[in-house]
Amino acid sequence: MICIDTLHASFNNFVAAREALAKLFQQEHADDSQYVVVALGASAEMVLNVTHDPSAVLAVFQSKRLQKIFLDGQQGGLNGEMERFRRDLVQTREACNLVGQDRVYQGQCETGMARANLRSTEIAELERTLTIGFLREFRALISQFARARDRRTVVLISDGFGIEPGHDAYALADAYFPFASHCLVPAGVNCPRSGLTTSVRMQEEFEPILQLAARSNITIDTIDSRGLYGQAAFDAASPGTPSNVDGAVGRVERNAAAASGNTLAEIAEATGGTAFHDSNDLLGGLQRAFADGRDYYTIAYVSGNENLDGKFRAITVQVRDRKVMVRAKRGYWGAQ
Repeated sequence: MICIDTLHASFNNFVAAREALAKLFQQEHADDSQYVVVALGASAEMVLNVTHDPSAVLAVFQSKRLQKIFLDGQQGGLNGEMERFRRDLVQTREACNLVGQDRVYQGQCETGMARANLRSTEIAELERTLTIGFLREFRALISQFARARDRRTVVLISDGFGIEPGHDAYALADAYFPFASHCLVPAGVNCPRSGLTTSVRMQEEFEPILQLAARSNITIDTIDSRGLYGQAAFDAASPGTPSNVDGAVGRVERNAAAASGNTLAEIAEATGGTAFHDSNDLLGGLQRAFADGRDYYTIAYVSGNENLDGKFRAITVQVRDRKVMVRAKRGYWGAQ
């Protein structure tokens, strides 16, 4: 199953991933493999149902249908809201920096800071709604895939995503206007503090996906479509960052990028897959994922722990040849 995350990806990264997939299927040869292509956003859309024909999959990636699905999925999504939020933060910060020179900027500064608190809360709620929908659709896909026989591999192509709704928005607002430093504004300028500045990891929605995949022996390989990691400030679309908050904002953006990749790595690790990241060779990552899905060993054992408490139990697979790299499930959950 080739699962393309249309909710979190940027358009440029989506195009790069689609081109890599097209190159991959130009080299694929018909054998006993079956393919399914799914676009996964706030809802899931079957792009191509089960087929043995690599040319049918290639036609999907060469057509404009997938691009339309991607663009439709971006409407009302989080990426656009976060981009507008960042630009508003920059404009407000610039106004606040000029308050000491010209008091006309005080109203813009105070109004902008109040608006930042409100918008961060709104973005947190939007992200929560979208993330719940995304994770539940992903779980439904894994549940359907679990019914199939033989070796089943999911290749998830994504820019990565966090599972703490609102975390990035709250952190950005605090980086631009640190309350501990009175928002870096002169005395007499009101520095409002948000009443909601915490985020909660959605473990109750996320972990069941890992449990279901591991229990069903479904491997999930993740491909980080962002390619080689870089500084967000160097992005051509970046509005720039005022120098007095540049360091704090940079740390927030780096932490957010790392957290998004860590989610993909966690998915792969829990299911015995590989997390391909920090490389522009997306084709190489896809080729490795496909190879791992075709050549493997199945090892079984009976656990001596009869306590079905639902807790996670670690597994370590060791081999005598130290030159061999082992990729296996990190463990399982004792079924209740």
